[in-house]
Amino acid sequence: MGPFHIPNSFQRSYEDFESYPRNIIQKDLYSGALEAYAARLDTAEPNLLTKAEAELFVPFRDLYPLCQGPETQNILSDDALRKWLGDRSSIDPLTSTRNGAIATKADPICRFIFISGGNSREPLKISRRMLTRILTYHQVMPCYLDFISVFGLSKSARELRFSGFRAQVLLKSPTPDSAILDLGRSGRHFQMCYNLKSVARVPDEKRVVWSIRQAAIYHQFDTEKGTALWIVTKGNLEIKDRIKTLTGKDGRAEDRAFDTPEQCLKSSLAVHLLHCHWSTEDWRWYVQSLEDQIDTETEIAVHGPRGDGEALRVYTSADLQTLQNYQDKMNEIIMVLEANSIVLASLRDFYKAMHGDSAFTLGNACCEDLTLFAKQIDEMKYDSAMQVSRARLLVQIISGRKNLELLYPYVFLPVDKDFSLTTTKTLFSTDVVRFRDDGGEAFSRAALSRWLQVTFPLTALTLCLAFIVFRLADKRRKRALFSFQDVEIGSGQPLINQKVLMKGWSGGCFKLNHAVYSLNIFCDLKMAGTWLSDRDNALRELEAKVESFTMKAVCQRSYVLVAELLHWLRSEVHRGQSTTQAGRLLMAAYGPDQSLRASTVKLSDRDNCCLLVFTILLLLGKGDLVHLFQRVDILDKHLPINHQQLREKCRNARIPNADHLAAEFDKKQWPMSPAKFELHSGQIHHEHKILPICKKEEINKKGGTARVYQIEVKEEFVGKTLRQAVAFSRYNCGPSEKEHDWRYQFALKTFQNGSMSLYENEKEAFDALRNQNGIVRLLADYSHAEKMGMDLQVGPVPSGDQEESVTTNTFNLLLEFGEFDLGEYFAQRLPPVFQGETEEFWRALFDVAEALERIHNLDLDTHGIVQQFDGWHADVKPDNILSVQGKFKLSDPGFAKFVRKTDNDPEAFLLGGTETYGAPERHPARRGTMSAVLQTIDIWSLGCVFSIAATWVVFGYQGIKQFTRIREKAIETIRVRQRGSRSNSNLSAGDYFHDGHSVLEAVTSWHRILRSSLRKTDSVTSNLLDLVDKKMLLGNAGARIKATDLVSELKRILVQSETGPRIEMPGNIMETLLEADKDAVSSVSSTQWSNLGQPAAAGNDRKARKSRLLEQPLMKTAHRSEGLKSVSAYHHEQSMDSNMNRSGPTARAKANANPETPYNDSSLHGRPHSFPAPQASVRHIEYRFPSGESMNLTQLHQKAGRTPKVHPPQDLFQALEEIEKRDKHNILGRERKDKLMSRHWKNRDLKFLVDNGESMEPHWAWAKALLKVLVRKIAGQDENGLDLSFTFGKEKLENQKSHSKNWERAMERAKPWPGTRTNMKTPMGEIFSSFLKQVQQDMRDRPPKPVRKLTLIVLTDGIWAGMGNSQASVDETIVRFVQQVESAIDDLMDLPVSIEFIQFGNNPEATYRLEQLDRGMKWYGIPDVIDTEHASGDVIKMLLGSFVKEYDDEGEDEDGPMQDPDTAPLEHTRSPAEMSSVNNSPASLARAFTNRPEPPPQPPVFLSRPTG
Repeated sequence: MGPFHIPNSFQRSYEDFESYPRNIIQKDLYSGALEAYAARLDTAEPNLLTKAEAELFVPFRDLYPLCQGPETQNILSDDALRKWLGDRSSIDPLTSTRNGAIATKADPICRFIFISGGNSREPLKISRRMLTRILTYHQVMPCYLDFISVFGLSKSARELRFSGFRAQVLLKSPTPDSAILDLGRSGRHFQMCYNLKSVARVPDEKRVVWSIRQAAIYHQFDTEKGTALWIVTKGNLEIKDRIKTLTGKDGRAEDRAFDTPEQCLKSSLAVHLLHCHWSTEDWRWYVQSLEDQIDTETEIAVHGPRGDGEALRVYTSADLQTLQNYQDKMNEIIMVLEANSIVLASLRDFYKAMHGDSAFTLGNACCEDLTLFAKQIDEMKYDSAMQVSRARLLVQIISGRKNLELLYPYVFLPVDKDFSLTTTKTLFSTDVVRFRDDGGEAFSRAALSRWLQVTFPLTALTLCLAFIVFRLADKRRKRALFSFQDVEIGSGQPLINQKVLMKGWSGGCFKLNHAVYSLNIFCDLKMAGTWLSDRDNALRELEAKVESFTMKAVCQRSYVLVAELLHWLRSEVHRGQSTTQAGRLLMAAYGPDQSLRASTVKLSDRDNCCLLVFTILLLLGKGDLVHLFQRVDILDKHLPINHQQLREKCRNARIPNADHLAAEFDKKQWPMSPAKFELHSGQIHHEHKILPICKKEEINKKGGTARVYQIEVKEEFVGKTLRQAVAFSRYNCGPSEKEHDWRYQFALKTFQNGSMSLYENEKEAFDALRNQNGIVRLLADYSHAEKMGMDLQVGPVPSGDQEESVTTNTFNLLLEFGEFDLGEYFAQRLPPVFQGETEEFWRALFDVAEALERIHNLDLDTHGIVQQFDGWHADVKPDNILSVQGKFKLSDPGFAKFVRKTDNDPEAFLLGGTETYGAPERHPARRGTMSAVLQTIDIWSLGCVFSIAATWVVFGYQGIKQFTRIREKAIETIRVRQRGSRSNSNLSAGDYFHDGHSVLEAVTSWHRILRSSLRKTDSVTSNLLDLVDKKMLLGNAGARIKATDLVSELKRILVQSETGPRIEMPGNIMETLLEADKDAVSSVSSTQWSNLGQPAAAGNDRKARKSRLLEQPLMKTAHRSEGLKSVSAYHHEQSMDSNMNRSGPTARAKANANPETPYNDSSLHGRPHSFPAPQASVRHIEYRFPSGESMNLTQLHQKAGRTPKVHPPQDLFQALEEIEKRDKHNILGRERKDKLMSRHWKNRDLKFLVDNGESMEPHWAWAKALLKVLVRKIAGQDENGLDLSFTFGKEKLENQKSHSKNWERAMERAKPWPGTRTNMKTPMGEIFSSFLKQVQQDMRDRPPKPVRKLTLIVLTDGIWAGMGNSQASVDETIVRFVQQVESAIDDLMDLPVSIEFIQFGNNPEATYRLEQLDRGMKWYGIPDVIDTEHASGDVIKMLLGSFVKEYDDEGEDEDGPMQDPDTAPLEHTRSPAEMSSVNNSPASLARAFTNRPEPPPQPPVFLSRPTG
């Protein structure tokens, strides 16, 4: 299909979409009205539309004829919206012109757009840019803005009174500008907008609550093409779900048929009726609910008894207010229903008029449907009219009962005692004289007596209290007159306040005043001197502390270690006293005379903390103004505050010289509020923001587009989630192990101003590859206007000493830090020698090929919608392969490109790259035509990398230099031959692997030399070189191997090497080599290298040269530790097999006869180390024990290990089969216990917590089946019965038996709902709190009761999207709970509490989070009370793994005691087929194929360490 023809008027309108509605094509309104609409949108925008990108959420539902399914998409950004609409245009930053087509996608036959918020009073989850783009693209009538502007009003509900119906028809003569045939728009259409209101009951346990909700609906229908557009704006997505049902596969066929315009019109009528039904339902029940409440409130007033001898109930003004509230609600119901009726009538009349319009060609074909539509509307209007009549009657009833309560302010209730009657009349009325209805009166002497008995004592008491209060106030006022605030010691001023002197003289009694107050003056002056001394000491100490907590950033600006400052302010002045440093400073700031005011200031209040604000004010000498700052909401959590807002707040607080104070405060606040690095945060920092980077060194200057730095950031400025993501980069920079200075290392890639497009391209590529293994992770991105040389000092700023500042705009990517790139790695490591080392090196480097395969075949999962892309890295080279924690990762996707996957071989135009490793088709000599290239350019580049790596493996780093010289010489030879040629494809001087068309002959010759020089232990490199020569370095791009096939070939090479013969190695040699590698330096500095080449001093040449040569540092050998340990593991496995075989059938039978005792042959110990070849038969299940720390085999045998598992693992189906066999003959239906469970399950309660957030919906069927099996497996073990609760809702089960049907019913009732995002901290906290209360109660009993243990099993996917960036709070909640249990019972060795997480799905971040929970408790000094298992894993481990050691994960403590290979549990490694059925994650499949153990865990890091 050729490009779409778009009218220029629509082109201009869409390009100016942000000016909507001024830009619409069909201008039925004059320009003043359009300006008014635009102004109203400007006014409503702060409350109506969101500005937070994370909250954007606009669902689309596009429908097509029945032969095609619906297309749905949740739009989360303006860029995604633009792409969904078909806008493929872009703005050229140099010329500011738009390139590309703005419309490449025809409109669907029916499109639904749902705009929503959290509720009607919260902002809509759409930005102004997205809203105006949608309205412009579909040319929506401007009056729709009035209908949606009622949303987002956080307090007022008066906009419920707004209602209306607007329509616009264009059928007879459409303008050429309105017809866009390529988009499916004929220009003959009608459009309308209206709003309707409904009522719904809000869930509330304490009372009945109803809420009136509204929806603004826009509809556009093309009468010629049959296309329809619906925009539904509502507080939630209730109508979206109804429309999904109406137009889904379960709906009626006629309601979702769109083959002809007539069918489209009928479907539109059905949608109108859906909206109308929604607006008329539930009003009847709302009116009935109010009617019942009114009867309850006024029943006594209408039907209660009256007369003497009856007790009374007084009706107060509150009762009248309640009735008035009910009356207002009834009037509101009348107003809303009448407004709805008007809208329904308008809708019916509109279609009646359309039916009679000759230009409406569909009227005759759909006559019957239009008639039926009008009839259904009339029926709904009739129902609304009935509810209006009922509400009017209730208004009259309320009015009458209000008058009755006003006429009879109390009613009587029968009682038996006269005393109660007398007391009530005496205390709560003045009924001493009663006036009867007949005109007479009655006097009660007893009532008068009771009134006097009560009134006189109360009056006397009131006067006494008033006198005491007056005397205290007067005394305080007189003391204030002689306060010391106007007295300065040593100033020579009079010690008596001048105001007091004048007052004394004016009253003629100065001598009397002086005599009375002289003693008070003396005491106050003494107190003033003490206070002044304490104040000065406190302020000097504060200034010293702030100075000690102040550091210099790399930009030479100062910033404060806020966490340490806050810790000091909250610390005690003297140990054992309750006074804190902040409290001491507060009293010093206010003084004794204002101690009452100081006591009202809550500096450390959790929600209104202002310790930092107070510190800044103290440094400015204005500490006594902190209460005013707190009053105008200038708090720590709001720092930094912009200067304008500071001025306004200071003025509102009526602070003297407010503008000057705001300016000084603004200077001081920036060092107190440095930036904080958060995971996946995209921030824009202006020039005043200080980045707390304490160390910054440029890594290398190889990159031409940006600079890369190694940076260090102190721990307090790294967010919690970012700490967890890069826990391996944390290290102590303190002077000793006891003096901690924890920092994190990152790589920072900085683009200067002018490289914005390169920065955006690389950031988008990193975002697309965020969850892909083998690729360096983008942790955060930010832009910053760096102000170099400007230091906002702490303390007074000296005049004239300020350095001149320079501002530069930078765009930055925060990345994982790699110790070396591949080129540096080759220079800093010796090549591998032994077979295991070589295999481990190539295995690590082959991960780069897997990462490249993921780039070439990228799958993006966006809210359940998987999109497939073809990708190019375009710059694979050693400099872009980094060593991160011993693994090679691909980095720098700055030139990467992604296109949507098609059936054809992908081609793309690419920029950038490195010529040395570039394919021939990308060489400048052939790139003049700028032709598209295949993905195999990356295969060529990776082949070059493998060629260099093979050279290093064989000849070391010097061989790489020689290989470079050989290529350069070959290129120079070719250039000499080409000098006489006039061809445009002549090579330029340089270093390449090709001659412009095919691989250099010198390269293939060099590979032959490498093959002939290989070590006997290397069985990988030769096969790899064959692969490079035959399938990677080919001149024909189409003939090169695909990335997917390449990964398979590389795995085959490794498997072939691993199954080949092994070379014998004595144990003492292996131990020595490991020790030497451990002592070797990690890297050789440039100074050490340069010293080797310096000339020796004259006269002592040979001696100096020899000394330098002998002092070379011992360097590490690549993958020596991993290689030798894997050899040790392999040897031990084969030795066990061979010993078992030699022991004969008797020994094996003996071992099998007692499965609880692991077979042990003492002859295994002390045997010489031999490496027999594996058996020819391939076992389906292989076993390997975890390697742990660096030890030889003799040391391994000396270590004690865990108790092995004594029961084979069971998956869900195996466990169910066992349960069925167990219960097969259970005729009486009793709970039969599992023997294995009974062995471990004693005095223990079991609680299930099921995550029913929306992300669990795809796994719910599996969760129900698994829960059923777990409940039956554990049947009868908990004598009190089992408990079940959910993360959302009130559904729960307590003390249930396993055979109860309530389990299935509860799971069905609590199924996940859309929009529910799990916050696991809340439900777990409730369970912990309940258990802790029970433990504390048991321990308080005398004698104390034995603590009943608790096991909590959590069924979850681990995503927990409702926690945002506070995921670590779950860890802290668990740690705090276990510590509280420990303090309550003083013994935690027997694990009174344990937690098992069962994970559904394979979300990598969720898996990492749960693994950290499992493996991280030891870092807090508490036992391992947490275990994790996948839902497809071992059912026995799910029930016992959290508190039975032999069922916990083996080898998860990487620095714990090493296990004895004869008693340690063997690690079960499944075959690839098994793993694919259990866990389909790429990392799991790779480990299954290569038979590699799980990577060692990293310690979790949190902001605050738990105490205990």
